[in-house]
Amino acid sequence: MRKRFVFLLILLALFFTLFFNRGLFYYMRSLSIMLPYSIYQRHQSPLGHMGISFNFPKDKVSLQGWYPFTLTHFDAEGFSNYSGKKLSLTVLYGFGGFQISKEGSSIYDPTASFYTSFYGGYAVYHEDPQDSFGFLNDGKINTDELQLVPKYDQTQLVLPSLGCAAEDITFINTIDSIEENVSYIGMDGWTRVDSSIITNSLLHKPKNSARGYLQYGKPPKDYNGKDFPLVNLKGRAYIKYMADYQMTFVLYIMGVDDEFIDYWDRALLSEARLVP
Repeated sequence: MRKRFVFLLILLALFFTLFFNRGLFYYMRSLSIMLPYSIYQRHQSPLGHMGISFNFPKDKVSLQGWYPFTLTHFDAEGFSNYSGKKLSLTVLYGFGGFQISKEGSSIYDPTASFYTSFYGGYAVYHEDPQDSFGFLNDGKINTDELQLVPKYDQTQLVLPSLGCAAEDITFINTIDSIEENVSYIGMDGWTRVDSSIITNSLLHKPKNSARGYLQYGKPPKDYNGKDFPLVNLKGRAYIKYMADYQMTFVLYIMGVDDEFIDYWDRALLSEARLVP
């Protein structure tokens, strides 16, 4: 009887904590939904089917201000229709951790270093073994084709999930430099691409509901500025095609400036593991 009473007290304390601390509520809701969703999506993807380990060490993510684990989204048909090729896209991604006092991720906060920042990876599987997505016949990258991936991610997945209208969405990626034959995460043959990006911030006046709130939480309730304002960002990607798996792999980081990109390239992106 005594144990049951203590258990009920703990449940009541947890209930009142979550009820009165809305930031904690949105954070716990995000974790409880996104963790099982992400595991399921990974199992459904070609990475899961082929037993390919493509991830980021948890201790490098959770202790450094990012969301506590890397999420996975498997897009079986959308990117195929978008690109006009028989492809599937697996997206690994992470964003700024939750600011408990503000009910949402620091990805919304213009004063935070994680403002409109993402890191992660892409695995693009091509059904045709003779066609290596994102690469030309001479082995050089096909920049026009590769740019479809982050553009699709931002304009078809991220921003629409928060209610940004299609006519208001912008994504302009300008390549600043390309470096070939880079050794990265213990493998040779990567191509590094640095770019400048103009796109929409995720910041907007809170709505009653939006699908994206399930993972990012809600934007600041006192925000009264322009919805989804344009921002200038920097991006870096490492690209490699593996013919044995008919997959193009990409590691990427997108953030507020070059200093942010350089730091998280060293501290996080370069710690990724890709084990076919």
